[in-house]
Order: sequence, then structure tokens, then C-alpha cells
Amino acid sequence: MDVSKAIRQLEYALQEVRGDLVQSAGHQSVCSIHKHGSPSDFLKYSEGKEFIVRKVISLLNRQASEAELASFLSENEVKFNRYKSSELTSSSAWQAYADGGLDGIELTKRLLEIPGKLI
Repeated sequence: MDVSKAIRQLEYALQEVRGDLVQSAGHQSVCSIHKHGSPSDFLKYSEGKEFIVRKVISLLNRQASEAELASFLSENEVKFNRYKSSELTSSSAWQAYADGGLDGIELTKRLLEIPGKLI
């Protein structure tokens, strides 16, 4: 794995996701957005994806081992899949957040060339 290349690609992806967050928030604070309906759903999707990509960049910059990266991704794959199946997180906003997180994990796995499912 070319870590420098992966970091550059993830930083580019993070810029795109953050652009989506700003756009979907109408240039407002994310916390001030009403939490129901499709604009919020896109915002929550972007928030979940941003969380994963940002944390992976941080791990790579700290020179985390492949095992640490895999552990982080695996733990979060479990967490986001639980969000997808729990009645407590069945709202469209939570589902969008989980979808974004899972897509962030898939993006990261593809860029870091991590094969298949982690769980």
C-alpha cells in the first residue's frame, strides 16, 4: 500500500464530502439544520462519510498499522450496520448517516486496497 498516495486520495475525497456538507447545510451550521426530510438526509449521509474518511486520514498520518486500520473499519462497519437494523435508529436521518458511514468504509477499503468484508 502506498500510504502517501492513499492519504492524498482520501484528502481529496474528504474535500468533496465536506463540500457536500456545506452545500446541503445551505452554508449554515450543521447543528442548526432541521433533522427530518431529504435535505437533512443528504447532510447526515455526508456527515457519516466524512467521519470515516477524516478518522482514516488521522490514523494514516499517525502511521497506524494495517491491523489498527482494519480494526477501526471493522468496528465502525459493525456500528453502522447496527444503526441500519435498530428500531432506535430507524429514522431516515439515522439511516442516511449509516449509509454514509458504510460508503465511507467502502471508499476507504477501495483506496487502501483492503479486500472484502471486515466483519
